[in-house]
Amino acid sequence: MLNQRLAGPLAPHPLRYLRSGTEGSGPRWRSFMLALRESVKSEGEIADACRGACDAFDRILAMR
Repeated sequence: MLNQRLAGPLAPHPLRYLRSGTEGSGPRWRSFMLALRESVKSEGEIADACRGACDAFDRILAMR
């Protein structure tokens, strides 16, 4: 979905990391989600993970 939405606006960059299949991030994303589910279980851990994700995205947006 991200690849479809961003391919035009970010052209000519190929965005290979957003493609599905072996060339893209699918296998890494599945591995990340599995590790996240195994490591983040309690309400406090979930809240910490959410705060960390929001902080990371805020920092990325600030670099624009």
